[in-house]
Amino acid sequence: MSEYSEDQILTVALGVIKQHQGVTTAEMTEKVNYALQPLGTDLINNPSRNDSKISQKIRNLKSHDTLEKAGAVYNSSNGTWTI
Repeated sequence: MSEYSEDQILTVALGVIKQHQGVTTAEMTEKVNYALQPLGTDLINNPSRNDSKISQKIRNLKSHDTLEKAGAVYNSSNGTWTI
C-alpha cells in the first residue's frame, strides 16, 4: 500500500520537468503517476474532489510553491514548468 510523501513526489516531479522542458501541471501529474505507479491509499478519491490523493499532492507542489523553492519556474503565459 503506497503513500508517497510530498518530498518523494517532488523528486520525481523535478525529474519529469527537467526531462520534458515545458511540461504543464496536467502532463506532470500524468507522468509522475506513471513513474510512481501509486497503489492503495494514494488512489483513493477525496470525497469533496474528483481526483485521487496523489493527484492532490502533485497539485499541492504548485499551490504551496514547493516546485519554485526547489528551482522550477512556472510560465503563466503558456502554463508550463521548466528548470
